[in-house]
Amino acid sequence: MRGHTLFLLTILSLATLLAGASTDARAARLVATTVIDAREPVQQPVIDWLAEADSPYSIDDLLSGAGAANWQSIPSTETSFGYTTTPYWFRLTLRNPHDTPSERYLAIPLPYMDDIRVWQTDGERIISEVMLGERLPYDARLIDHPFFIIPITLPPQTAHTWLFRLQTQGSMEFPIEVWQPQAFWEAQTRYQQGLALFYGFLLLGLTLTVLLWARLRESLYGFYILFLASALLLMAAQHGHTFRYLWPTHPDIQNLILFWAVPLCTIGAIEFSRRFLRLRKHVRPFDKLLAGLTWLNVAHLGLVPVLPASWALQQAVLLGMLASVLLAIAGPLVLMHRQPGALSYNIGWLFLATSVLINGLQKFGWLPANHFTLHALLYGIGAQSALLTFGLVDRLYRERTRRIRAEQANVRLEQERAQAAENHLHAATHDPVTGLPNRSVLVEALQRKIDEGEPVGILLVRFNRLRDIDRTLGQAHADVVVTMAAERLRNESILLPDTQPLTGQNGESIARLNGSTFALLY
Repeated sequence: MRGHTLFLLTILSLATLLAGASTDARAARLVATTVIDAREPVQQPVIDWLAEADSPYSIDDLLSGAGAANWQSIPSTETSFGYTTTPYWFRLTLRNPHDTPSERYLAIPLPYMDDIRVWQTDGERIISEVMLGERLPYDARLIDHPFFIIPITLPPQTAHTWLFRLQTQGSMEFPIEVWQPQAFWEAQTRYQQGLALFYGFLLLGLTLTVLLWARLRESLYGFYILFLASALLLMAAQHGHTFRYLWPTHPDIQNLILFWAVPLCTIGAIEFSRRFLRLRKHVRPFDKLLAGLTWLNVAHLGLVPVLPASWALQQAVLLGMLASVLLAIAGPLVLMHRQPGALSYNIGWLFLATSVLINGLQKFGWLPANHFTLHALLYGIGAQSALLTFGLVDRLYRERTRRIRAEQANVRLEQERAQAAENHLHAATHDPVTGLPNRSVLVEALQRKIDEGEPVGILLVRFNRLRDIDRTLGQAHADVVVTMAAERLRNESILLPDTQPLTGQNGESIARLNGSTFALLY
C-alpha cells in the first residue's frame, strides 16, 4: 500500500512539473523577440498583442505582469483587427546581439491612427515615453514623414521592449517594420516618387476631363471630375500628404476628409457609370438600383456630422464595396449591347472593384495588413483612371467623328438641295436644247429696261423650214440644227457693239422664244 502511495505521489509530481514546464514554455513563446540583423535593411518582426476588451490595462499593470496569459503572438504583417474602438496593446522586443549600438527606425506605415502611445522599457522600468496620432498636430511627430516613425538606439548586447497602446475610430492595424535609417530613406524616396507619378497621372486625367466638360458641358464629365477629385483627395489623405502640406495644425480636418471623400467618390463613380454606359437605355432596372444607391450615399453624407465616427466610416466603406460590385456587374450587361467604350470600362472597373474589395476586406479585418492590401486601392484607382481616361478620349474621338460625319452629311445635303434648286431654276428659265434663256427671261429683261427708262430694241430671227426638217429627218436632227444656229447667233452677237445682256452683266443677249424663233436684245 505504501508503495502504491509513493508511486501515485511520484506521478502527480511529474505531472505538475510537466504542466508548469508547459505553461512556462507557452509564456516564453508569447514573448516574441526579434534579433537585429545588420544584413537586413528592413525586418518585419513577430509581435505580441493584447486587447482591452474585458478590462483596461495601464503600463504599470503590464510591467507588473497583469494579463500575461492573454498575450498572443502574430507576425506584424497580419495585424488587422477590423473596425473597433477597443484599445489594443502591442509588444515588440528587439535584441541587439552585436558589440556596437544599433540605430533603427520603428516605422508604422500608416498615416492615420487616432491615438498611439509608446513606452520603451528594459523589461522592468520605463526608459522613454512617446505620444503620437492623428489627434495631435503634425509637428508632434518625431520624424518629418507622413508615417509614424520612432527612431531608436539599442545598446550592444541588450534587449529592449516597446509597448504600444493604439486606439482609433477606424480600422485597427499595426504593420510595424524595423528599418535601417539609410535604407528607409532610400526606399521612401522611391516610394514617394511612385506616389508623385500616381498623383501626376490622376491630375492629368482630371485636367483633361475638366477641359472636356468645359467644352461639351455634359454631366457625364462632371461626375467623372467628382470621382477623380474625390479619389485624388482620398489617396492624398490616406497617405498623409493632405495633413502634412495643407492643414498640419488641424487634425480634425484630416479626419473629416476621410469621412467625406469615400461617399463622394462613390457618388461620382455611380453617376458617371450610369451615363457612360447609358444604363437607362440598355438596362433600366439596374439603372434604378444604382440611382437608389446614389441617394443612399447622399443621405449618408448628410448624416455624417451626427453619426458615430467609427460607424459612419464603416457604412461608407460598405456602400463603396457594394457600389463596386454592382458597377462591375453593369459593365458586362452593357457590353452585350456594343456600347462604345464598354470594353475599356469593364477592364478598368475590374481593377478598381477588385482593389476596393481587397481594401475593404482588409479594413474589416478579414485580410492581413501587408503592403499589397494597404496599397490595393492605389493600384486599382491608377489602373482604372488610366483605362477610363483613354476610354473617354476614345469616346470623344468617336463622338467627334460622328458629329463631323453628320455635319458633312448635312453640308452635302444642303449642297444637293442648292444644286437641285439651281437646276430647277435653270430649267425654268432656259431652253433645254440650246441652253439659251427662254421667253420669260426676255420678258423680265424688257420690263427691267422699260422700268429704268432705258432705250431698248429687239431683233427677231426666225427659221421658216425648221418644221420640215423635224418632219422629214426627225426631232434629233432638228435639235442639231437649232443648236448649231444658236451657237452661230451667240458668236455673232458677241461681235455686235450694242447688245444688252438678259441676265447679269455678262449674260446671254440671245433668247429662244419658241421652236424656230430667237430674239436679240440691244
